[in-house]
Amino acid sequence: MKNSLSYKTQTKLEELGGAMMSQRFYFDFIIDGKPLSELLSVKDFGMIGVIETSSNSNYREEKIKELLLEKEPELENGRIMIYGCSECLDIGCGAMTVKVERLDDSIVWKDFAYENGYEETDFEEYKKIGSFVFDQKAYQDLFTEIKYCIE
Repeated sequence: MKNSLSYKTQTKLEELGGAMMSQRFYFDFIIDGKPLSELLSVKDFGMIGVIETSSNSNYREEKIKELLLEKEPELENGRIMIYGCSECLDIGCGAMTVKVERLDDSIVWKDFAYENGYEETDFEEYKKIGSFVFDQKAYQDLFTEIKYCIE
């Protein structure tokens, strides 16, 4: 049975130690009715979804192309960043990543992990999350809708 994938727009504006952080509007993935951000506890790390509206539009487009498997991932290990630092979305601040694969008429998200680009990737803490299998057509339609929302 395939999983359902949708999204919800979120807003992040926080005070951290008395300093105001930047306001960010981003897309959070919802899998089978549950926010992926909650499954991965990304708010504990101050992360947001990498598809967000305040960054460079080229960056957003590149991330969407990576998730659609239309372009090679930015990360050298072939994984795709899905949540990152709310201020800069740089892997060096820490990020949640996933392995995305095409399998017949499906897209698979598996092997979720925390990465920062300089320490060993932590697969252990997230091994109970996923794999998630999505219908390829519904998956492509979802990202078309997201692109339309941010234009």
